[in-house]
Amino acid sequence: MYIYCDESGSFAKADEPGAWCVVVCYALTESQRGAAESALRRYKLAAGKRFDEEVKRKSANDRCYFQLLEEL
Repeated sequence: MYIYCDESGSFAKADEPGAWCVVVCYALTESQRGAAESALRRYKLAAGKRFDEEVKRKSANDRCYFQLLEEL
């Protein structure tokens, strides 16, 4: 089993409205790993990044993002 975790936002105390933080984890079996990595690679390329670069959500359009979620 593989478990991928990622965080976003600021985990420091903030008094500003709209401040946020989130942690997301995604678990999959070894047999699902290849398909998930291929989906992520396609998502990164569609967002204009290299396959080994991080993609920030604002860098990808909704179509690409929701395609990734559907494939996962």
